[in-house]
Amino acid sequence: NRLGYLDFGIIGEVGVTRAQMLRMLHAITMKDMYGVAKSFFEFSRFAFAEDIYVVDQLEEATAKEKYKKALVLIEEIMTDNLVATLGKVFLPWYDATALLASGKGSSELLRGNSASRVFARLVSVARDYSIYFPRDVALFFRTLSIIDMVALRLSPRFDSIGAFSAFFQEFPLETAVGLIENGTYEKKMEKVIQFQRRPDDNP
Repeated sequence: NRLGYLDFGIIGEVGVTRAQMLRMLHAITMKDMYGVAKSFFEFSRFAFAEDIYVVDQLEEATAKEKYKKALVLIEEIMTDNLVATLGKVFLPWYDATALLASGKGSSELLRGNSASRVFARLVSVARDYSIYFPRDVALFFRTLSIIDMVALRLSPRFDSIGAFSAFFQEFPLETAVGLIENGTYEKKMEKVIQFQRRPDDNP
């Protein structure tokens, strides 16, 4: 085994978007492109923010309802288009990890279709759809990219999807979201860390 140290310095912590980011990561793990696309629109500011504000200022209830329905339809169309675009971004990575897991693929194939490449392209895709990630979300993707690059240097057969899956096996999505929303996530993680420590590691 090889051990690597990662030091990101003081970069703060995720705010109110933590649960939504977790849902997005779960959708990526489950290869659910529709879930990923919906997450994009859930926690991102996109081009229609100004239009929605204008609609909310309408005094006539009928007109307001009409325009809201139109905006919903437009977002649904954009979501469908985004699903197709995301599929093209993620499919090479999914295929590479599947081949590697089956023993048929090479580490070079995975390196050329790594998670870091996918996460870097996500920012570009979001920009094409006038979606702008909050700072903590952008930092989250940057952190995942760096971890993936370092892990592949240490172990050319490292599988990010497998690592994500292992996390969700330990913390099922709704359980993890509940811990976050109830403010008990940190306490739960502290218990897990304490449990995994060897007796002579305890202070």
